[in-house]
Amino acid sequence: MVVCIALIVAYGFIPGPVWIGALVVIALAVVIYLAIMRGWARRVPIELTGPGAARELVSGMALGAVVLFAGWLLVAALGGYSIEWAGASVVPVVWAALVSAAVPAVVEEMAFRGFALQATERIAGTWAAIIVSAVLFGALHINNPGASIWTSTAIAIEAGLLLGAAYAWRRDLRFVIGVHFAWNTVEGLVGVNVSGTTEDGLWQTTAHGSDLMTGGSFGLEASLPLLLLTLIPTTLMLIAAHRRGNLRGPLRPGADFAA
Repeated sequence: MVVCIALIVAYGFIPGPVWIGALVVIALAVVIYLAIMRGWARRVPIELTGPGAARELVSGMALGAVVLFAGWLLVAALGGYSIEWAGASVVPVVWAALVSAAVPAVVEEMAFRGFALQATERIAGTWAAIIVSAVLFGALHINNPGASIWTSTAIAIEAGLLLGAAYAWRRDLRFVIGVHFAWNTVEGLVGVNVSGTTEDGLWQTTAHGSDLMTGGSFGLEASLPLLLLTLIPTTLMLIAAHRRGNLRGPLRPGADFAA
């Protein structure tokens, strides 16, 4: 967790274009993760180095984009949002959203679904690991602009459990990084705040009604309709993980999980 926070903080102090800073931080995160897994955990981290990287990443991006976009449209259909085209230049806005989403997606997933979930899983099993990593993930966002106990709880349930279920199903960090990356990217592009942070989008989304419906100043992630919607893919992925035999009990002494 400390490494995760340090890398995200360092990201804001790297001179030069933002995308260069993003690449530097992502490269550092990957090097640190591989070094710890190979040196301290003494195993090959195939969840990050195995075959099928492009397939897992793109599949995860598709899932994250569909879930977030569907949640946005659901709140709009319920009368919580009015939407209009922002009239912004498409390429610069999309590029900024992609760069902004990249660092949290990589660094946070290595920290929470990489280190935290896997370490807890060895001690207490998959169910406990998903819950613990989700709670920690929600707590990470407690100091964001507009944050509250509710916003952190919502993130823990909708995103923390979704991402934990995604890892349990695929056993691949590239897939989970793809989900997280597309979630944040689409959230920025549709013109709602990303975990309390304002970004320029392709659409201008104006909230109406209660914060519980719209997420208020924190953004769509604090919306009850999105939270309830995410329980569907989360449940389906947990069922798929169970059928694959990926929901495991605590690790026996001397044994090791197959990735």
